[in-house]
Amino acid sequence: MGILLLVTLAAQLVLSAFTAISFFLPSHRVWPPPSRNSWQLYSTWILSWISLSGVFLLAILDTNSMNLPNVIRFGAGVPLLILGVGIIGWAFRELSIQTTLGVGGPLVRSGPYQWSRNPQYLGTCIYLTSLVILSGSWFTAIGSVSIVLWFLASPFVEEPWLAEQFPAEYDAYRSAVPRFFGLRKVPAAA
Repeated sequence: MGILLLVTLAAQLVLSAFTAISFFLPSHRVWPPPSRNSWQLYSTWILSWISLSGVFLLAILDTNSMNLPNVIRFGAGVPLLILGVGIIGWAFRELSIQTTLGVGGPLVRSGPYQWSRNPQYLGTCIYLTSLVILSGSWFTAIGSVSIVLWFLASPFVEEPWLAEQFPAEYDAYRSAVPRFFGLRKVPAAA
């Protein structure tokens, strides 16, 4: 299990480096990718799947190393799992595969995107939380925290790109809809 955790964390470390490059050197950005057939797209999605699959496998292999009571594991984990997967599915359906891949498409403001600018990230963070609780696994918790941190950082790379793609439209959207559900901006003092 230690090797699986290391592979998961290594994939996440590279993704985090890609995010940092994209943030600090936007002319050399890795995400959003420059095209559908770019190394940036393939490497980002492959590393994402390695991370997410690694956490899922850790949840299966390291069941209840936290010694959580089943009433907590299932009582809290199952509702969070249903909520997280529901949000991911709804957001994915609303956004489309092309736009989810980061290679173009319209600015979507319907469905869950009317309440959150990043419902797929929000849903995935809820899903990962449910995996940690359901599995009761320390290894799953460590892997999940690294992925959640990456999902929390990713909008800071995507938002400047979206502002370039949809100049007036995205600015109005950003001021009307919170980055994550319920986290509204405090108005600036006059």
